[in-house]
Amino acid sequence: MRYVGNYRFPRHRGSYIRAPPRLQQHIPDEGEPQQIVARLMDAMPPGSYLVHSDTTGDIDADRVATATARLNARLGPAQLHRRTREQKAGYFTGLDLVEPGLVFLPEWRALADPAHLIPCYAGVARKP
Repeated sequence: MRYVGNYRFPRHRGSYIRAPPRLQQHIPDEGEPQQIVARLMDAMPPGSYLVHSDTTGDIDADRVATATARLNARLGPAQLHRRTREQKAGYFTGLDLVEPGLVFLPEWRALADPAHLIPCYAGVARKP
């Protein structure tokens, strides 16, 4: 077993980590969220998967910025930090993205409807 903090990871099994958006979106950029995910994935055995989906600030930017500002006004110190697609791609560094890659959430199952905009990206990647 390998330990990272209080977590114990098996050595010889594939696992998956669902990158917790409820946690990551509260980590400011200076908290290095990509490096946190990288450390978790380093502890995972080969064949493990990272699954990530979260809202973003670069789709329907005005609406998301307004909603985020309203929510942050009520949250106190636990502020939301919306990240761009490029920033989210950093979570998958060194991993093999599963098709269709890091895409607009509904595109994962060909359910994209241009009339219903969901400001969210999703991706799944496998650790080689």
